[in-house]
Amino acid sequence: ATDGVKLYAADHGTGDIWEIGLTTPPSERIIANVNKPEGLALDNEGRLLVVETGTSSLLRIDLPNGGGVTTLAEGLDLFGPGLGSPPTWGFDGVAVGPSGDIYLSGAGATVVYKITANKVR
Repeated sequence: ATDGVKLYAADHGTGDIWEIGLTTPPSERIIANVNKPEGLALDNEGRLLVVETGTSSLLRIDLPNGGGVTTLAEGLDLFGPGLGSPPTWGFDGVAVGPSGDIYLSGAGATVVYKITANKVR
């Protein structure tokens, strides 16, 4: 995920979420550690959404206000833990529409979840 100034990337194995500044020279730092992160997206308020497959949850990291982590949804039917290695046969992703609605793929149930903007905690 990127806002054009910073790039956010996740390491599925370690759980680290990286913030990489697209400056010269580039900067980098770990902003969170979660359980098997996959999809990343920025919401309309600059907060980072993370699909946490290890707990079947959707998280929000409040980047503009110090990086606090909030669980937005739990009990999602995601792809599953696989063989303990990074998933190469499936991926649970997240995207945000112009209205602020969040869309999350649930490969385990072959569904797309929609979280309406006014229903988010």
